[in-house]
Amino acid sequence: MGLSTYNGFSGAQRERVQSWLTREFAAGRIERPTQCESCGQNEGIIDAHHENYDEPTSFVGLCVICHLALHCRFRNAEGFLEYRRRVAEGYQHPAVLDRRTALGELQRTVMKGVFPGRVRPDAPGATFLDSLRVPQPAQLW
Repeated sequence: MGLSTYNGFSGAQRERVQSWLTREFAAGRIERPTQCESCGQNEGIIDAHHENYDEPTSFVGLCVICHLALHCRFRNAEGFLEYRRRVAEGYQHPAVLDRRTALGELQRTVMKGVFPGRVRPDAPGATFLDSLRVPQPAQLW
């Protein structure tokens, strides 16, 4: 199963950039992100997220939960906004070590509003997630 269109970039273009970036990480030419730029998580899966695939090196390091949550903002804006608010208040989901678990955890947090984890005392107040456009309910249909 290939990647879907995102932010106006085709699945094929996204796959080309991801493939190139994976090779660059493996060769050590580009440093793989090690910390989530939203919640501060530095364990488990940390992804390189792109908003603009025309600039392959302009990725943001996000833990797999923050990454999946932001991709859900178009399907569940309300759940994403709640997740984003909690992250700004210091919420950090426990580290996730595999993608199958991540999908289940995403269902619990963004889709059902259950937030296991901890609240960091150094709440960021604003994060990368705050910079993202969230569709209004009328835009969802």
